[in-house]
Amino acid sequence: KMNHPWPIDYYGIQRPEQYDYCKNVICKTDFKFGVVKAPVKSGKRSMVEIMALLKSEATHVFISALHRRADLEQRKELMKYNIKVHTISTKKMADFCLEEVLLLCEKNNQIYIHLDELDYGCRYDQLLAGVYNKLREKTNIKFILYSATVDIVNERFLDVNIGKDYVTFPPFLPSSLYYGIKNY
Repeated sequence: KMNHPWPIDYYGIQRPEQYDYCKNVICKTDFKFGVVKAPVKSGKRSMVEIMALLKSEATHVFISALHRRADLEQRKELMKYNIKVHTISTKKMADFCLEEVLLLCEKNNQIYIHLDELDYGCRYDQLLAGVYNKLREKTNIKFILYSATVDIVNERFLDVNIGKDYVTFPPFLPSSLYYGIKNY
């Protein structure tokens, strides 16, 4: 396999389901806040990378509430696609992320904020909600939330912070070769 960053056509070959979903579902939908429901370990990170390639004129920011050493390689991989990566597990981290995104907003280009692991505990939901609530009125920001447990996210984050003003994309269906979390 090729080292990252992969070119977009390589994703079309190596991750065709994620590529097609991003190109034909996310990119063709008008939204301010979109929700992707995808199974655990089904390639959600690849979707973030693909979106960064398909929408290369935009700035992409990946935000996760989960901070694990095991995710360090994934964060490094995302950065190879010119994606700004933030982990929000403390107020200081949330403030730093907010400051960076507000500076990017001043440049007036389109920004995609990719939210992951939002279902990881209420304290983190509150920190992320604080960031979201300060950015939600910015017209040049679109939010994409990736989750395997959309029902928990709906209850704890979306309904509380956004109301009904979000788009739920059709569920992502992984490859027939998908084996899920059992091999991890």
